[in-house]
Amino acid sequence: GAITEEFLSGMSCAVFLGASQSDLLRYNEMCRVRSPAVGFVAADALGVAASVFVDFGDVFTVRDKDGEECRNAIVAGITTENPGVVHTHEGRRHGFQDGDWVTFSELQGITELNGSAPRQIKVTGPYSFTIEDTSGLSAYLREGIVSQVKVPTPMTFISYRQALVQPLPEGEDMLAVPDLAKIGRSEQLHIAVQAVHLYQEQNGQLPLVRDDAAAAACVKLAQELNESRKKDAKALSLEEVDADVVKKVALFARCSISPMCAFLGGIVAQEVVKFTGKYTPLHQALYFDMFELVPSPLPADWKPLGSRYDDQVAILGKSFQDRLANMKVFLVGAGALGC
Repeated sequence: GAITEEFLSGMSCAVFLGASQSDLLRYNEMCRVRSPAVGFVAADALGVAASVFVDFGDVFTVRDKDGEECRNAIVAGITTENPGVVHTHEGRRHGFQDGDWVTFSELQGITELNGSAPRQIKVTGPYSFTIEDTSGLSAYLREGIVSQVKVPTPMTFISYRQALVQPLPEGEDMLAVPDLAKIGRSEQLHIAVQAVHLYQEQNGQLPLVRDDAAAAACVKLAQELNESRKKDAKALSLEEVDADVVKKVALFARCSISPMCAFLGGIVAQEVVKFTGKYTPLHQALYFDMFELVPSPLPADWKPLGSRYDDQVAILGKSFQDRLANMKVFLVGAGALGC
């Protein structure tokens, strides 16, 4: 049935898969007007490219940023200077990270720190970190325990409508990079995926599989979109649209292959778990591709056969699919979330 505000009112988090851009805009607004906001996760598998977008509302609290057990260490020394340097016993690395919060106990000397409020640290080495100005405190004598504590952290999310124009939330300087060999690819995919969705809005359907004319139309849409974004100083724009990226998204946008769906499903499942406040949510857009799967030149034996493997055949060709089907492989370790 139709997705309405009443339908969403009974949910705490909603996941939308394969919806059109206009529908996602409407659904996201429905989720955001609720109090508290309904968690919004949108995902799209477009053949060899995919996207995920997360919006948990204007104000969201992360209670446990990483789900790890809290660490503790034996204090070996604390300086009285600005900033104060805490040294831990060299028998074991403290294991803390920049931005962690800690408390102190059992200190002899500099007792002002015992039982005081959690304080944020900056790691300077495997056995040291700094805290705030300690120059006015008493001198450290001996002993003491420093313990990591989980401090609730607020996060702010922008709407899907805002993210279409500028996907970087305040404080972020680049989109997530799932593959360090593809720096800048996420920004290209941001424009490419939007171009394909614009084609869908204009034509009532996604581009047909391996339709060169439709792919060329998507490239033109991407270029026009990028030029319009260049006129807005606050929008994300590209120096130049990579036509090959847009074509690969458009040519196979209707395909659904199991490796992409499995990977995408794992990410989406994790984001739903994060709505509980445990672990840090995606902030906010993730784009990734499997362009390495696309052979060059494209195989000629790609026509649909009316089988469940037609989408793979469209990308890899029938001869490849036949070799794959005839392999005798025993697969071990195909697990689920948490494995």
